[in-house]
Amino acid sequence: MVKGPEEMIGDLLDRSHLMDPSRLTDEVARAVALAGATDVCIYLVDYEQRALITLEPAGSAALDIDATLGGRSFVTGELARLAAGDRHQYWLPLIDGVDRLGVMTLVVEEDTDSMRTWCLRLSGLVSLLIATKRPYTTAFARTARRRTPTVAAEVQWSQVPPLTFATSRVAIAGILEPAYDIGGDSFDYAHTSHRTDVVVIDAMGHGLHATWPATLAIASLRRARSEGLELAEQYATTSALLAEELQTHQFVAAQMAQLDDDTGVIRWLNAGLPAPLLVRGEKVIGEVSCRPSPPLGIGTEVSELAELQLEPWDRMVFFTDGVIEGHQPGTEPFGLDRLVDLVGREALAGNGVAETVRRLAHAVLDHHHHELRDDFTMVAVEYRGAGDIAEAVPFSYRLPDQRSV
Repeated sequence: MVKGPEEMIGDLLDRSHLMDPSRLTDEVARAVALAGATDVCIYLVDYEQRALITLEPAGSAALDIDATLGGRSFVTGELARLAAGDRHQYWLPLIDGVDRLGVMTLVVEEDTDSMRTWCLRLSGLVSLLIATKRPYTTAFARTARRRTPTVAAEVQWSQVPPLTFATSRVAIAGILEPAYDIGGDSFDYAHTSHRTDVVVIDAMGHGLHATWPATLAIASLRRARSEGLELAEQYATTSALLAEELQTHQFVAAQMAQLDDDTGVIRWLNAGLPAPLLVRGEKVIGEVSCRPSPPLGIGTEVSELAELQLEPWDRMVFFTDGVIEGHQPGTEPFGLDRLVDLVGREALAGNGVAETVRRLAHAVLDHHHHELRDDFTMVAVEYRGAGDIAEAVPFSYRLPDQRSV
């Protein structure tokens, strides 16, 4: 007997508690069949965010994000439809909060507003199942990998938070590259009701030799934040710990920032990384300077805590030196001018922080033909205003003024 969409979603939710994560596609297919939908397929985004790869059978097909209808749904966070005779194929974004996990597709007989709504709610539930089941299985990680990462990359990926986070007041997006060969670069963030902390780090060295300093730095900063320490205190305690635990020639460069979500005031310190970029409207204002403090592990005194009043929809782009300096011998670095130009183009295009960071990272990698001597990290922070300025459309990244996450 064909059941309604409410029963379809309820059936899937009831079965989710003891669900085998590796059989997620089968379980979803079973549930949607109750509502007359067919041909379910789940795709997860790969580590490089270039392709969408089938969950079951794992890796049996891949879609180019920049050249397919499924990719369009992933980028925009919106339902995409393809007519197939008297039936309709839906491409639905899989979003955990605002973190883009992939897409799913299914076929329905009737294309109605209510059917679209229920299918989008279904994709929301599937996203939650992926997010909650992921710690208990290797099925999702195996699917998302197009090749085997180094052990150093495995360590770093295991520690980063979701690549994208947003509220009505702030949005954050980060990326690590090269995805399968990162070592000392990483980023972290933490959000409370009135404050957002962000850190970008670059530990000296490469591969596994750099993961231990990076791991210590992130862990110490998280502990300092949980104790309510301010930026200068976070810096001092973490730097002292690294000086005690690491060898004399080891250190960690960092940018540490703290955004007051109520006022839009951002404060940051620079501990050995390039100055961040400020984007206002459709223009890149340029670098925002801060007198450098010693890298973490070398000194405990902050040279300067810079402060800036952000306007609604302002962005700050933080990055490690691998973005503008990393290159192979005989090749040209990506350079600051090229980065500024591309950040400006993304601002003009109206892309959200997640898509902007994805495109910028790919531009850097493509420039070097995916052969870099140094890994890199990039994080964009967007201040959206002090009030409840935007009610997110329930199943989309898209906001009323057409900005996206």
